[in-house]
Amino acid sequence: MLFDVLMKRIYRLSLSCRSVNDNKMALFFKNNFNEDRWRRAALKNAFALLGRQRFEHAAAFFLLAGAVRDAIEVSQFLSNG
Repeated sequence: MLFDVLMKRIYRLSLSCRSVNDNKMALFFKNNFNEDRWRRAALKNAFALLGRQRFEHAAAFFLLAGAVRDAIEVSQFLSNG
């Protein structure tokens, strides 16, 4: 997921979610994250994922929201194990 977001392949990510029958996420990734509504939704999801210690997914959602500094901070948890 993180790699797809880094490479800006959001449509591909949507298709892969659909292929595993995760229609809710597939529809979410089809949205325009330049719009404030969807940017805020991505940030909200990122913080929820941080609370669950799912750091790779949280970093991906921070990147979707354009919060690069937050994604970098979270990625430090990935390298520390």
